[in-house]
Amino acid sequence: MNYLEKIFRVFDASGRSVPLFTDKALSYSWLDSKWIYDRGKELKVPMMAGSSLPYCWRDPYLEHDLDTHITEAVAIGYASLDAYGFHVVEILQCMLERRKNGETGVASVEGLQGQDVWNAIDSGKISAKLVNAACDKIKGRAKGPMRELVKKPSAVIIRYNDGTRGAILMLDEYVKEGWAYAAVADGKTVATEFVLDNSMTYYHFSYLTLNIEQFLLTGVPPIPIERSLLTSSVIDLGIRSLKEGRIKETPFLNIHYNAKGSKSIRPSKPRPTGIGNRGWPPAGYEFIIPDRFKKKN
Repeated sequence: MNYLEKIFRVFDASGRSVPLFTDKALSYSWLDSKWIYDRGKELKVPMMAGSSLPYCWRDPYLEHDLDTHITEAVAIGYASLDAYGFHVVEILQCMLERRKNGETGVASVEGLQGQDVWNAIDSGKISAKLVNAACDKIKGRAKGPMRELVKKPSAVIIRYNDGTRGAILMLDEYVKEGWAYAAVADGKTVATEFVLDNSMTYYHFSYLTLNIEQFLLTGVPPIPIERSLLTSSVIDLGIRSLKEGRIKETPFLNIHYNAKGSKSIRPSKPRPTGIGNRGWPPAGYEFIIPDRFKKKN
């Protein structure tokens, strides 16, 4: 938040604001995120933030039509909630914001870990059918039973004001470096893998940077900054819920916005092709790979 505050001071002193991009969450704290959002609005700053995940490949290609009736959805990722949980909330939100009547805000969040995650799936608090549908789309997932492979699962259950049920799950050893989404949309189960380029090229960032470039040129963000306010707040409060061992009621996340009119640049193919699929480094230049990237036998 400190560097954004300094930027806002310049905007305020100069009497002029310009397009501003900040990577990933607005802040680790929902209170700081809200301050950044409010101050940006006060200074009329065009703002863009968030993860690269909403701009990457989807296999199979899936984008909900605007005003799709969605009752429940899950998003899957790996690593800890504080490390990568934000990215998984971004996956969930970039899809759910297109539901009927748009975004109406979040009523509560609940962070879970370990056996509590499996209990939530068994009890129906998190849909086992959707978890399996999402994981089945991840081509690089591990072979074997999920519950035997995942040593310490984490999850955040999200209850939206309009009754929509959402959840994110971190399933390290099972999905490895995979990301996915599944939902009940218009009465049918749909699912897709969110595909990143995990080679040294990290080619998926090209789509994020294309959107940033377009934003800086036009001053029009590809998505409402309210998405970033919501996702930043949800992951913070999910982690706090896990730490405190109780559901966090969130009447202050009464955040309304609509994806109508939003336009982002994204790949239409399901996976990387062309130059983005060649890998790095070129043949004969393997010596430039840092030791930390070299595969261990």
